[in-house]
Amino acid sequence: MISHVGHAEIIGRWAVGIGKYGVAIFFVLSAYLMCYMADKALPERSNYWLSYLKSRFFRIFPLYFVVCSLFLVGGYFSGLFEFGVADYLSNIFLIDGYRHLWAIPVEFKFYLVFPLLFMIAWGMDEKGRIKALGWLWLSSFLISFFGIWDNVSLLKYLNLFVAGMIAYTLSGHLSVMDVLTSNKKKIYLIVTLLFFVSNPAVFSVLFFPVKFDFLHDYLFVFGVAAALLILLIRCDKRLKVMLENNLLVFIGSRSYSLYLLHPFVLYAVKQAKLGWFSLIVFILVVLAVSEVTYKKVEIPFMRFAKS
Repeated sequence: MISHVGHAEIIGRWAVGIGKYGVAIFFVLSAYLMCYMADKALPERSNYWLSYLKSRFFRIFPLYFVVCSLFLVGGYFSGLFEFGVADYLSNIFLIDGYRHLWAIPVEFKFYLVFPLLFMIAWGMDEKGRIKALGWLWLSSFLISFFGIWDNVSLLKYLNLFVAGMIAYTLSGHLSVMDVLTSNKKKIYLIVTLLFFVSNPAVFSVLFFPVKFDFLHDYLFVFGVAAALLILLIRCDKRLKVMLENNLLVFIGSRSYSLYLLHPFVLYAVKQAKLGWFSLIVFILVVLAVSEVTYKKVEIPFMRFAKS
């Protein structure tokens, strides 16, 4: 979202290009959390995978349908978007991802293959699981790095999800957590420097001029960094408390609405030409719109999925 605000030049262009890093981190975190939920629920629920697929569908698709429909209506009546019926169908059936929607087909494709990956990996002992996931990460990284894939291909991003699965597996490994805990200051410094220097605007100032997407083909680096960060959070009580504050929890619960709907608000604010006030208006309006869709679309369908 910050990256798109940069593209709109509301806050300058210093944030342009970092949006895909955020999505990469989300993919890692998403796989970690799915492993956590499946690992805790499977021993007690024989029908877990059926309820899992039902919950994932109703968590993702209702609001996704709404946003695709908004693009279709906006493209048909105003010409704001190059988005016709064919584009609508290709997005709904996860064949394509219009603009920022590219992450949704990738995420949902992983949801579909995750049960198989989990059952195979968790059918092994811990040592075998770590080896299997390690080989899967390496092979998926090589396939991603040397292959030519479209932007919604799961193979292009599979190594990020596998990094999340590895992080969950290692989180229960005491010797690994002890090593990370004893070196957490160094790892925090390395990860912080990575995210800082990888900003195209910062990199261009420190080294040489680059395009906004110069690291988009090297997202595996952010996958590894995100996995390390997740493990560090597990063993850092102070950081866990910081991340559990009410404001971050509030924003996190509405993050899906914020992600999907912010381009529409951003376009309207930019057209209003409010100058320096644009950023404040954008934040207030996008939070208000997201609150409505969260309560009127997301929550009802999440409740329905549990029924």
